[in-house]
Amino acid sequence: MIHLKEAPVLDSESGPFDLISEAISDWNLDQKLLSLTSVGDIRSNERFSKLKDFLNQRKCLPIGVKLYNIACVDDVLNNIVSEEQPLLHVVGDILEKFIQAHMSSSLSQQQLIEVMKSMTLKCPHEDVKPWHKIYFALEVLVHFKKAFPSEELLSAKDTETVESVCNILRAFSHAVEVLSGPVCPTANIYFNELWIIRTTLEEEASTYHTELASMVWEMQEAFDEYWQNSYVWLSAPAVLDPRFKIAFIEFHLKQAFGTDAAKYVSMVRDTIWELLLEYCTAVDEPSVDQSNCDSCDVQVGGFYKDSLKDVR
Repeated sequence: MIHLKEAPVLDSESGPFDLISEAISDWNLDQKLLSLTSVGDIRSNERFSKLKDFLNQRKCLPIGVKLYNIACVDDVLNNIVSEEQPLLHVVGDILEKFIQAHMSSSLSQQQLIEVMKSMTLKCPHEDVKPWHKIYFALEVLVHFKKAFPSEELLSAKDTETVESVCNILRAFSHAVEVLSGPVCPTANIYFNELWIIRTTLEEEASTYHTELASMVWEMQEAFDEYWQNSYVWLSAPAVLDPRFKIAFIEFHLKQAFGTDAAKYVSMVRDTIWELLLEYCTAVDEPSVDQSNCDSCDVQVGGFYKDSLKDVR
């Protein structure tokens, strides 16, 4: 997978096409690509049609470049919870009021230090996105209220808002941490992490807090647009994971698409079938080195504690 995100690509006179085509040739990746992942401003670049033709002619991507030019998950998630998100402004105001009202005394400051020491969540770095810092502050506030309960600390309405937004940002934060961590993640884990975000948004959008539900609904709408365009490539690797398989995907796609789920499940099945047929054709060719097909032990990682809670 080629992950195209760096700014020099956009600034280059030759554009992204020449840079990527040269990289494919230099690194001998012609028959080793699954897809191309790119951020929004690059995905809309017209020169990518030229790159698509190039990759298709060289047969660099499987099943007729159907998995071509996939949106970068990290970019999508950060855009959904960008600085312009009204939800962040609401909790930002609550945090500011809390700091002004309760952090002026040395006693409150000492209590805050105690709470932060008891938390397992690491303090975010300076270069992280603003929403990461807001999420950390909300976690601190939630823990503070549990450790030192007081009606004067937060009103019932503000408490509901803080807890709801904290739940949402917790799901986003965990997904970004897993999918953008120092250890390169494999494609089979993407579906589950993003499903947690989807269900969290759905739950919080159903709150009786009308103003809050409206803002969450906007986030949900943006996420669902990405989900509609990406469910195939998210589902296919998960089907190949023995912990999930097709039944897992069928169960969740029925939740996501309701009565229309059958056609979406069929699309996933057809895509996997095409990949299989193409793979079998390649393996049947005499030039394939069978020594590289030996099985190996794979260690399976753990799950987020709520990953499979809705699967029966």
